[in-house]
Amino acid sequence: MYGPGLEESVRTKDRNHFFVDCADAGPGKVEVCMKNHADGSPVDVQISDCGNGSYTVYYKVNKPGQYDIYVRFAGSPIPGMPYKVQVKPHVDLSSVVIRGLEERVFINSISEFTVDTTALTKTISNAEVSCTIRSPDGNMARCRVKNEKDGTYRIFYSTIVEGKHELQVSYDDVPLTAQPLLVHAVDGHDETRCKVQGAGLKAGLVGIPCRFRVDTKGAGSGKLNIAIEGPSESTISTANNLDGSCTVEYVVSKAGVYKISVTFAEKHIPGSPFTALIEPLLDPNLVRAWGPGLESKNCRFDLPLQFLVDTTRSGSAQLQVLVDSECGAAPKQPEIVEQAHGVYKVTYYAPEVDSNCKVHILYGGKEIQNR
Repeated sequence: MYGPGLEESVRTKDRNHFFVDCADAGPGKVEVCMKNHADGSPVDVQISDCGNGSYTVYYKVNKPGQYDIYVRFAGSPIPGMPYKVQVKPHVDLSSVVIRGLEERVFINSISEFTVDTTALTKTISNAEVSCTIRSPDGNMARCRVKNEKDGTYRIFYSTIVEGKHELQVSYDDVPLTAQPLLVHAVDGHDETRCKVQGAGLKAGLVGIPCRFRVDTKGAGSGKLNIAIEGPSESTISTANNLDGSCTVEYVVSKAGVYKISVTFAEKHIPGSPFTALIEPLLDPNLVRAWGPGLESKNCRFDLPLQFLVDTTRSGSAQLQVLVDSECGAAPKQPEIVEQAHGVYKVTYYAPEVDSNCKVHILYGGKEIQNR
């Protein structure tokens, strides 16, 4: 027996071959059996008769490790069997990093870790990271893998029974570690492991959906509950992101301060309750102006004219007042003073005598109509 398929250059995924020379052994049938040394799984081999008493044996394996080759001639094993071949990975995975894998996890809860392949000096076209998990009772399942398209992969898994579980992570079907990774699953929960983020925890607008995200990965078994208290009732909806987190959306009908309570297993998560200031939606149609300064009978040249503008029912925006006539703009810029929150007093002076005075009130760049 000789050939490249018996040497140290053998790699996974390659079609390897070696030769069996029986020219001096007389007539007889050649049989070849190849097995994985670790688990005994057979390898498919093809034998080609070269017609001169020699044979070419072809094989391909997907997993690195030691393989045993058994050759029989005329029903009897040839000397020196089994022949041992050490198969190496077709790609060097020593630079791949696994981050965030915890030794202890809760059952009935999604857990996550990351596989970072960015340091690979050689990448395989269309290669992917895969992962399987084996439970203590022998059941095996595939884990969900999310390709982040930047060389990293997020792996999600969950357990339903207590005890040690084996995780086998592979790149292009080549295991990243010689032995499976071990995690120990236990019953229970820990609300402090929940995380929450999003603009809807701090602020929002009336009638517009406010959103935030709650992440319960690794927190164990427990019910997530959202409660919102404030000047009006809230319409709350949640969407499962299928990664151990959910997106919460709520809508309120009145402005004011709202208390947002987020509990897991009936306990507040870190930071809960949160306080959100919900402001009115910007709408110039909800702004109202009134007062003697808007009545034509009170318009006198070179005398201060005043009126009030109430913006409390609308969202926050810039208030502008422009005064003009066919003779041009008023001699002085209108003075705007906030009297109370959202209520302004405007003082202006009319243009020249015998000209038509026009007062334009703009809120958020748009002229109001309610005056």
